[in-house]
Amino acid sequence: MSDWSAGYPTDSVYVDAIQPAISPWRWHQSLAFAGRDAPDPGKPFRFLELGCGSATTLIALAAAYPWAEFTGYDFMPECVMQANALIAETGLTNVEVREGSFAEMALEPPAEKYDFACTHGVWTWVPEAFRRDIVAVMGRWMAPGAVFYVGYNTAAGWAASEP
Repeated sequence: MSDWSAGYPTDSVYVDAIQPAISPWRWHQSLAFAGRDAPDPGKPFRFLELGCGSATTLIALAAAYPWAEFTGYDFMPECVMQANALIAETGLTNVEVREGSFAEMALEPPAEKYDFACTHGVWTWVPEAFRRDIVAVMGRWMAPGAVFYVGYNTAAGWAASEP
């Protein structure tokens, strides 16, 4: 039997919580303080989350920024089903979650590029080949001047929540 996860850990329970560090407005302010340009989150923008899980953060952002478009990707079917059920329940029309791997995404860039993107807790969990796929996605999916945020979680940090 083949390992469909291709090395991504699927045996851990993920904490399903909104990640407050994932915020276009917060990133915009931080970059402005550093004297750097960033897309204006007060105007229409496109936002991408890689490894969105059940998309609680993405859905909260879609509610907070009704003028923006949000897309999440995850390769775990049960997470995608949970996310889409919650989206349907909220009635939000500016957010969608799709099933797909980073390698699949890298092969097929979108018709319209993204202004903001993030991944939270993914980079430190995946093998090097997946990291290369993430970099390829960012190179093909992001608009010039876009912002990409990598949230850092490690298995050790999450292990405390396990019995």
